Amino acid sequence: NRELTLLSSAYSLAVKYDKAESNPCSKVDLFTLDNLRYRYLLPEEEPRLMAHLSGPRAHLKPAVVVALRTGMRMGEQLRMKRHQVDFLRNIVTARDTKNGRPRDIPMNDDVREALAELCRDKAPNDYVFSSPKTKSCLRETKRGFRTACKLAGIEGLIWKDLRATFGTRLAEAGCDAFTIAQLLGHSDVRVTMRYVRAVEDTKRMAVEAIKL
Repeated sequence: NRELTLLSSAYSLAVKYDKAESNPCSKVDLFTLDNLRYRYLLPEEEPRLMAHLSGPRAHLKPAVVVALRTGMRMGEQLRMKRHQVDFLRNIVTARDTKNGRPRDIPMNDDVREALAELCRDKAPNDYVFSSPKTKSCLRETKRGFRTACKLAGIEGLIWKDLRATFGTRLAEAGCDAFTIAQLLGHSDVRVTMRYVRAVEDTKRMAVEAIKL
């Protein structure tokens, strides 16, 4: 697919500069890829992970809590400023989103508690998640998060999976795909359906397990 896309771009330029009459690649379909990764934090894994977000990794604990309870993308979360947290309306506003449209996400008690501590004494344009070393926007989470997962005995989990955990738990709680899509900021509800299908598969396995 990458080779075909590159070749197509070259032909498009050739057509633009009158070096070719047409782009033969425009009639060739790309291969369908099944490369959607689906991993989420299991309920029994969460307390083990939280237990190892301490010491040099303590600054990651509130970030993980917010990621798990809001489903914000890493960039949306780490670039969030104090004025995006509204304690009166009890919402956080995600900006710099993938589809370019801001979205409001309600805060539950865990998120409110974590953000209340982080937002204390900060100016409206201060970053909520700041580096303990640079005091600027927190930019690196992967190393500390990876270490915490290793110490907790959790395999195959990356930061992005915290967002998938949020979507999965919403589906398990009975939320419909459209509500989940709005909270996650999906412009196409078909992307959201994988969470709903995953829950349906879990229900089916549970029912099958009690057969005589």
